[in-house]
Amino acid sequence: MGLPVLCVAEASRSTPARDHLELLVNHHATRLLALDADYWQSLAIMTHEIVGRADAASAALAALLHDCHVLTAWPALYAGLDNGGPVLLLEEPADE
Repeated sequence: MGLPVLCVAEASRSTPARDHLELLVNHHATRLLALDADYWQSLAIMTHEIVGRADAASAALAALLHDCHVLTAWPALYAGLDNGGPVLLLEEPADE
């Protein structure tokens, strides 16, 4: 699983379950993804004109560059992309 570094940084700022984030980041199946400096203009355009947040923009760019999907609980962030972008909805489990 690819995990954009900007998404990890934003998640670390807002999650109370830091140990879960550490588990995800250090898991053998996780690959941290950094954007190459050559994509700074694409990131800027995606952030300011389409998605509105740098972390979400980095996830969208990573999905486009790696031909994969963005797994998110907030698909509306990606509504400005063509056809809603390569987005898969992550639903929280229902309370049992």
